[in-house]
Amino acid sequence: MKASFFLIVLSLFFLTSNAQRDSDWFMFLEEKSNLLGYKDISGEIKIEPKFTWLTQQKIFKNIMPVYEKINGKEDSFAAYYLLKNGRKVGRDSLYLEDYFLDCESENKIRFRDPKTDKVGFFDQNGKVIIPAIYSNVSSFTNGLALAIIDGRRMCWNGTEYSKENPCEHWNWQGQNLLINDRNEVLLDSFELSQFANINFYSLHI
Repeated sequence: MKASFFLIVLSLFFLTSNAQRDSDWFMFLEEKSNLLGYKDISGEIKIEPKFTWLTQQKIFKNIMPVYEKINGKEDSFAAYYLLKNGRKVGRDSLYLEDYFLDCESENKIRFRDPKTDKVGFFDQNGKVIIPAIYSNVSSFTNGLALAIIDGRRMCWNGTEYSKENPCEHWNWQGQNLLINDRNEVLLDSFELSQFANINFYSLHI
């Protein structure tokens, strides 16, 4: 009886995994235009090539950040989050860190509000699931994320980063929080050095 139950659960797992993979779209490069598009697993083109190399997500699951080339102009593009139904959200609110865009993780993706310079999360349908209230925040891992509030960009020489005082290397300094995917604070005011000791898969609700 136990063996049969285990086989049923295992079969359901593989069926779910295959269904998810079948619904994924995969990046391809059109060499003539040097633009990127997306195909499904059978090779059918779902999005014609129109994205620049700044679009970095190789697998399109539900939502992703893109740079679309406009009217064939070399330096003219639109930046936004794209859903599979073609809807565009978060225009000019792409989250960028070390020249890399965010990727969907656990059905959520980060965005940065250009007006407030704060970070929040869209869900897989492009709705704000966590408001933009953090100076910076990590992606979610097993329902947990590291967030920083009241943060400042500090250069490695100890001065604060600004337009008048730019520096190549800087990091966020502020109050460190550990939040869950309901935006509840689990830990506050802990040292960043302790972050490496957190086992994200040891949490039990």
